[in-house]
Formats: sequence, C-alpha cells, structure tokens
Amino acid sequence: MSECFRCGVCCIKFQAPLSAGEVRRISAFLGIEADEFIRRFTDPRWHGKEKLLLHTNGACSFLNFDPSGKINDCHIHQVRPAACRDWVPGPDKLECREGLSKHWRLSFGDSGLNKPIIVVGAGAGGMMAAGKAAETYQNVILLEKNTDPGKKILISGKTRCNLTNQRELQEFIPMYGDNGRFLYSAFNKFFREDLLELLGKYGVETKTERGGRIFPISDDARDVVAAFKHYLNDRKVEIMTNTRVIGVKVEEGRVTAVRSAQGELPASAVILATGGASFPGTGSTGDGYRVAEEVGHAIKKLRPALVPLVVEEKEIAGSMQGVSLRNVRLTSFRCTADKIQPEMLPVYDCGRGVDGKRPKSPVIESRMGEMMMTHFGIGGPITLRMSLAIVDALEEGPVSVAIDLKPGMDTDQLRRRLQRDFDTFGQRQFRHILKELLPNKMIEPFLRLSGISGNKTGHEVSGLERERLLGLLKVFRFNIKSSLPLAAAMVTAGGVSLDEIDPRTMASKLVTGLYFCGEVMDIDADTGGYNLQAAFSTGYLAGEQAALFAGGKN
Repeated sequence: MSECFRCGVCCIKFQAPLSAGEVRRISAFLGIEADEFIRRFTDPRWHGKEKLLLHTNGACSFLNFDPSGKINDCHIHQVRPAACRDWVPGPDKLECREGLSKHWRLSFGDSGLNKPIIVVGAGAGGMMAAGKAAETYQNVILLEKNTDPGKKILISGKTRCNLTNQRELQEFIPMYGDNGRFLYSAFNKFFREDLLELLGKYGVETKTERGGRIFPISDDARDVVAAFKHYLNDRKVEIMTNTRVIGVKVEEGRVTAVRSAQGELPASAVILATGGASFPGTGSTGDGYRVAEEVGHAIKKLRPALVPLVVEEKEIAGSMQGVSLRNVRLTSFRCTADKIQPEMLPVYDCGRGVDGKRPKSPVIESRMGEMMMTHFGIGGPITLRMSLAIVDALEEGPVSVAIDLKPGMDTDQLRRRLQRDFDTFGQRQFRHILKELLPNKMIEPFLRLSGISGNKTGHEVSGLERERLLGLLKVFRFNIKSSLPLAAAMVTAGGVSLDEIDPRTMASKLVTGLYFCGEVMDIDADTGGYNLQAAFSTGYLAGEQAALFAGGKN
C-alpha cells in the first residue's frame, strides 16, 4: 500500500492470480458478486459504476480507494507514490516496479484492510520479532537490505554461531554492565530454554562448551539461519530483500508508514531491528540510528566493543605477530606504561560482569585467559572483553596495559624459579634458557628489551639482569594508541537511548507504534553468546507487543 503525496489517495496492490478465498473477501468488500468481480478483474480496460478500477499486469494488480475506504475512480498510481496522474485505461499506461509489487500482501478483515506490521532488518532480533508478531497478526513484512536474511548470524562465533550461554539469569544480567537491568522483562518473557526449544523444533540441536557457550552441534551458523527461515515461512511472514529503509513516517505522534528506496509502505506498527554499525558488509551500517534520530530519539555515542587494540609499540608487537598466549593476566591502567609498577597488578579478575570485585585506581579492568599478539597490537578473548572499557578510558587520558606472563606465581616465587633454572642450566646460552619460559617468537624481542646478550650462559647472567627479566615476565607493558575502527568491531556500543524505550514492551516512549530490538539499542555485552541472546529476547518481546498493539489489544 502506498499513499499519494499529491492527493492522499491510497494505492493498494495484491498478487494475481487470486485464490478463491481472496476473491470472495475482495468481492464482499466491494459489494459485488464474485463472478462479476472476476469478469471485471480480468478485463484490464473495464471502468465501472462502482468506481472500481482494476488493472492486471503480470502478477501485479491495483485497486484505488481514498483513506475513508470509498472507491475512487479518477486516479491510478505508480508504485513510486510521488507521481499521480489521470489515467486512461490500458496496460501500456501503468508503470510497475517489481521490487514492491511482487511481494505485497493484503489482509481483508471484518473492518476492512489491516496495515502490516513492518520489521526492518532480518538479523537475529528482526527474524525473531517478525516470526513472533506473525503468530497472532496475519500481515507481517520483514524488510532486509541484503539479498538474504541472517547475514551477520552467519559470521557469528567464527561461523559457528554462539547462540547463548548456560549462565543463570542473575549471572547473565551483569554481562551487559549498567544497562543489563533493562533486559529483565525480555529475559523473563523469552530466555535460553525458550530459544533452544524453538531451534530444536526446526532440527537445530545444541552443545555446551567451555565458559558455558552454547553452539549448534553442527558448528554451522547456516543451520541457525535455515531454522529461522523455516520459522518465518511457517508463520507466513513476507520477506522483502534488497529493500533499504530510509525513514519512518510519523503523523500526530504515531507511525503510519516506512519509507524505503522503492517507495512508501504503510504500517500499523514498525519494529527497528537494524543492528549496529560494526561489520558493515553484513548490512549493519547504522541505518537504524539515523531513522530513530529523525523521529526524535536520542542516540548514545557509538563506540566499538569487542574489538582488538592498537599499541604505540607496533614494532615490538609485530615481531610477535601470531603468538597465542594462554593463561596470562591482562590488566589495563589509566596511565602511561612507564607508570605501571608490579605491586599495582591485581591477582583477581575485575571489570564488567565480574561479581564483587571492583578495580583499584588506576586499574581499569583485569582478566585472566587467552590473548593474541597481532601486527598492530593485541587481540584475543580477554582483550576483546576489556576493549570497551579501554575505548571509553581513552576519551579521558592515556591508557596502557600490562601482561603477566606467569600469573600462577607471585614475584618471589618466580624469582626463585628463575634462580633455579639459571643454576640448573648454567652452561646453556641465555636464549635457550628462555625457551623454557616463552614461545619461540617472543625470545628475540625479550632479548632486546632485557638488554641481555643471548649468547651469555646462565652462570654469566647477573642478579640485576635476572631482575630485569623477572620484571618483563610479570609486567610486559604496552601503551594503547586506539582500538581498530567501529567497522572492525564485533559489536557496537551505544545506540538508541534506553531512557526512551519501555523495557516491558520494547516500545518507543516518543512515537506510538514504534518498537526496537537488538543492537540498535544501547545494549552490548561480553563475548559468550550474550549479545545474540539479547537480540533474540528483545525481538521476541517487540514482536509480541507490536502484534498486540496492531491488533488493538494494548
């Protein structure tokens, strides 16, 4: 359906050939017999007394009526609504743009035509929202700018799709930081067990791995996307791909339509599920932020989250590129690297999602686990988890990190270990002794940084030189220059302000009939399945509530 900009007349399009049921419903709506309707419908040049004007052009048919429901005989509109004109009957006089005409569905109810619920964005939240809305509302359309739905799901979890996490609700919420409380209603409505049950119905069995992370048994994200496509098909959701949304039309404080590159689509409710601004190749290009801002919503500053970090000492980092470090402690500080002292390093994890442990200034966060050296700096799981706090801290001043390569031993224990090794292997060259302590690719950088000749034997290394080595092993420092750009982040932090969204319904507090779900909101979490679960849960709640609203039940 599309409203003419010049005269306000609506252009309705539906698919042909029509089913017998559709013929009966449309005939009743028009007040004519079904046989007579069929005769007139199949004659594209007929123009009758009932002010009915129908035209058949392949699979596209049109019916004109004004907003009050009266049939109007003076206009027929192109799919592009900006052009309206008097029409001389004839197939050659009608322009038909395939992008809209071949997908649009009409729903004729007792009260006339039901405008569709339109979901913008076919990612995790959008597919869930569309499917849930269609359980109780018969006319749901899912718009996607890509050629296929679920493109970002396909790359999640390194294409394995980390669906959710086995943590209980009270442990889940802190993973989203201060904004986690916003998700209580969504999680109470639809949580992990509900998600796994839904996927199980469509053949996706799951497994739990280290850290409580839950994946499909197949380790293939394509199975998850296929399951949701099946779900949408069962619910008769209309999916329109290659459709880029450029805005939402609001009249008297209420959503009335969605503006796409192909034309204007009327809507009874709109759910924005456009995702963030990271991985733009998947379609997440920040469209939803612009749309929300246009209708009055505040956008919290967008920042990269779950993103690798760039260090000032690129040459050192690059010389160790590809080294994977296990069971190390990474700690970030609000100071330059030269200010870090060994006694400043915590021996416990602290940061977002860690219960009861608050960092002591100047510590920002500290985590134990795996990380990786890259050609530009540092990456890997614990780096990604700490990255948002570091990005925010960089806005206020210098940030540095220290890697404790031997966190299982305190300074005194490591000192005794080094003394023992140098005594035991006193005839070995220093560079060969380091092989017992470090990955091979880190040995040459450590030789340069320690200032100890690699050709010295263990017995020749002085006590002062051993102390320098000890310091490097316990406090391996880097100054942080920046993160990689937002486009390279796994998740976008920031987004539509939660102060303007009702957490009980995911409805806008500013615009009636507008709903949000997923990453377009100011919601982000650590790795481990938390971001996808938030998208699925908020999508479910938004779809449910939009259907109730569109059906006049709330």
